[in-house]
Amino acid sequence: MANSMLQVVGLILGIIGFICIMVTTFVPEWRRNDPTNEVIELIVRREGIWSRCIAYPTGLYQCDDFDRFFVGLPGPLQAARALACLSIAFSLIALVSAMFGMDCVNCLDNQRTKSRIAICAGVSWIIAGGCIGSAVSYYSWRVLSEYQRDTALNVDPSVTYIYGACLFVGWTALIVCFFGGLLTICGSRYAGDEYEDRVSYRPTPAYGRSSAERVSKPNYNMEYV
Repeated sequence: MANSMLQVVGLILGIIGFICIMVTTFVPEWRRNDPTNEVIELIVRREGIWSRCIAYPTGLYQCDDFDRFFVGLPGPLQAARALACLSIAFSLIALVSAMFGMDCVNCLDNQRTKSRIAICAGVSWIIAGGCIGSAVSYYSWRVLSEYQRDTALNVDPSVTYIYGACLFVGWTALIVCFFGGLLTICGSRYAGDEYEDRVSYRPTPAYGRSSAERVSKPNYNMEYV
């Protein structure tokens, strides 16, 4: 039988990872300007993969979506959007699969099928975490490259971008989804697989009958002289 406790812990970690993925994808905090060096901190600029926002000292908060959806955007932004969408898709697959494949759910009677569905959920969690981790890592490389370039050119620090909070949330999602998927896989292995595979093939012995049966049953192929 599968280990229900590991499956439950893996599901909880997967749900936490899914929430982190959604926050990372839709909150415009992938990078922000660094106004700490200013005498008076005036404007805070934040940018995500779908929109960019400006916070004014008066309390006004204004957001503007990017003019283009995919084509024409910078390469890191395109990659981040594609990987984030893939991460959400695999997370949804993992959630649905986990609901049907957990040992404590009585949707299916075949334990082997439930085990395979649960393992599919664990693999989907790991893929989802890898996608969002790749997205934030590639985007952070862009932020770091631009920061080093602006620092070398003595650009105004108020327009120089640094890491936003969503990058750290995305890395958290990577770790949580990885361990959630790993626990789901470890807790979903059906113990009956090895036994069924071992007894499913029963080789016929060279002499299928006992010696008594061979003696009692006449051999019609004998030649009489």
